[in-house]
Amino acid sequence: DYAGFVDAYHADLIFTKKDKNSTPIEFIIPREGVLKDFNHGKGGIAHIAFEVDDVEKVRQIMEGQQEGCMLEKKAVQGTDDIVVNFRRPSTDAGILVEYVQTVAPINRSNPNPFQN
Repeated sequence: DYAGFVDAYHADLIFTKKDKNSTPIEFIIPREGVLKDFNHGKGGIAHIAFEVDDVEKVRQIMEGQQEGCMLEKKAVQGTDDIVVNFRRPSTDAGILVEYVQTVAPINRSNPNPFQN
């Protein structure tokens, strides 16, 4: 569906969907850093993501319930069109949960650099 790069995590991303109404699956291709070493370099399912209207509001609610549960003190830029934050797996039954807010029109004209 579209691809992008997340500078904060040094990773290329590919989002793919069955059709325009389905939920996308995100493939992460880390170039370096903590994501490259995820699962001892073997990869795997990294996290579950939820689209929300306001990432900062979600952070405030979550932190109000359990201080220190969010990975970032404020949302970080994902691809050019989203901001994200994560709930720490240690505070959420071992599951890394991402909250995603769309902040600009999704650029689907960015060709997938990994396609043949």
